[in-house]
Amino acid sequence: MVELLVTVAILAVLAGVALSLGNRAVVTARLSTSVSKVRDLGTLVLSHAQEHGDRLPVWQDGEDYWWKQIAADAENDPEPLFKSPAHNEFDRDRLDATISYGWNAVVVGRSVNADDVGDTGQRRVSEFARPSRILVLVDGSRENGYGIVEPGGALPDPERYGGRVAALMLDGTGVILNAGADFKADSKWFNHPSTLSAAR
Repeated sequence: MVELLVTVAILAVLAGVALSLGNRAVVTARLSTSVSKVRDLGTLVLSHAQEHGDRLPVWQDGEDYWWKQIAADAENDPEPLFKSPAHNEFDRDRLDATISYGWNAVVVGRSVNADDVGDTGQRRVSEFARPSRILVLVDGSRENGYGIVEPGGALPDPERYGGRVAALMLDGTGVILNAGADFKADSKWFNHPSTLSAAR
């Protein structure tokens, strides 16, 4: 009888370990898909800049949010481009509020005219000396993020991929960042390039 109980206990532990490893594998696979999606978005962002005199999209240009600026035809079926695989709160009918990715408006531009305090206005790609160190967009907040990430506002969802997030750099590369440590109020990702170059 004791041997049977020991065997059952061992099997339960092994099942728990297997389940945990399986869940981690699923999370990692979904995160990899999200990294691939941000690279695809990077192609659209850089194409937009090329077609608009080196100017990047802004979070909101008075008419359209950044995702409509880079892919107006995706409005009919936004899910393939703008839904992160583990973002369960995404709602194609409420795309403005639930888009999976957040634009780094503090650095790459909130609006065309820079009317708000701290708004850099529309930026040119050529203004950034080190594009591989400029965060453009990242897996965003869980709900009502409105496609933006900013200190004191909407930040990446730390639970979506076990504390990790997919991010797009201005050179078009997709990287994985830490949802908590990399997005504090004083994060280097929210500093203007002049601040970054002065600190190095």
